[in-house]
Amino acid sequence: GGVGSDFESTRVANAIAEQLHWTVTHATDGMLSNGKVLGIELQQWVYVLDCDTNSLLNESVFVHQKIINKNAQPITNFRFGIQGDLNLGNPINDQIGTDAARNTVYAYSLDNNDPSTSTVVGYGSNGPAFSTTLLSERLDGAIAYEPGTSTPESGPSTVAEVYNMLDSRFKDGVDISSS
Repeated sequence: GGVGSDFESTRVANAIAEQLHWTVTHATDGMLSNGKVLGIELQQWVYVLDCDTNSLLNESVFVHQKIINKNAQPITNFRFGIQGDLNLGNPINDQIGTDAARNTVYAYSLDNNDPSTSTVVGYGSNGPAFSTTLLSERLDGAIAYEPGTSTPESGPSTVAEVYNMLDSRFKDGVDISSS
């Protein structure tokens, strides 16, 4: 069978999907109740385009996600978040930012030298950059955290901390705009 109409609406003129990966997963609430199935299905299409006439599109990866409630009961207070590890080469000089007006989160090397070490390969003077842009949804918030620390800016370890971070608050509940 073919891909559904939601995918078809994302066509780009003169662009052909060079690679397409389709996955279906069934969400669990994980730490909320030891892996109990919520009845949420996530369909995901990941594709890259063969578009020699447009270098921006030719260098992009597109992700289309469809969330379906397969549960007989409505789900309230649903939050959907994307977690990414934005280490670019050597992470010691990485900066992360948000352009809310463009629905974009980005990362880049702070200076023009991304050094290699004995354990990390850096990019040298050609420092990398990365961005992700929501094309069909509004970016409600973004938050960066330091893994492996026990500060309010570190990653979540409880259900309450996950919800706080999905609401653009530090894990202790403090709004990120107030700090």
